[in-house]
Amino acid sequence: MENERSMVFPFVHSLPEESQKKIIQTEVKKGTTMLWDGDTCEYATFVYKGEVRVHKANKNGRVVNLYKVLPGEACILTITSALSSQPYPASAEALKDTSLLLIHKHDLKEWLSEYPQLQEVVYQHTAKRFISMMALFDDLLFKKIDERVIEFLLDRLTEDENSIAITHDEMAIELGTVREVISRILKSLEKAKILSLSRGKIQLINRLALEEKMTNL
Repeated sequence: MENERSMVFPFVHSLPEESQKKIIQTEVKKGTTMLWDGDTCEYATFVYKGEVRVHKANKNGRVVNLYKVLPGEACILTITSALSSQPYPASAEALKDTSLLLIHKHDLKEWLSEYPQLQEVVYQHTAKRFISMMALFDDLLFKKIDERVIEFLLDRLTEDENSIAITHDEMAIELGTVREVISRILKSLEKAKILSLSRGKIQLINRLALEEKMTNL
């Protein structure tokens, strides 16, 4: 078990055996909300297997995806909340059956001062997440929603994979907008014979025309 953990998180191997035993492994079912906005956060969370979505919702129900945490990654907001004793500022949901490694905040504080490999993991993931969230804010503040929708489609729809299984609601959450806006844009692209829409599925018909749309925005 410890060898498997070390393959995903090499810093585990640098910890003494007694410290390794303090790491809690827990399983979370797909669809489970692990933390709600405002919850007390006692543990730093590392995704061993599966996938976690961290998102923020306003009082009107609009949801913005902040980031996803994949195997081998840490949820940075759990680390900052645990270390600062501040409430968790978002919600975290398991998108798949997920296995987590949990480090209690008191152990985390102690280990960060003693084990450089753990420091490096936290610093790297913090920097990566900060950059990705700055890019998200840039998109939300400065790019038109039409541009963001087309960028999303061009990224997901490739020559090898010309269709994706996604609902209008799911795309709206991904892009931080509402379903009605997504539906309007997608239907206009379908009318232009660029896309074909069916229930829960989008198929690309004319990539060149989609790229031209992007250039003209």
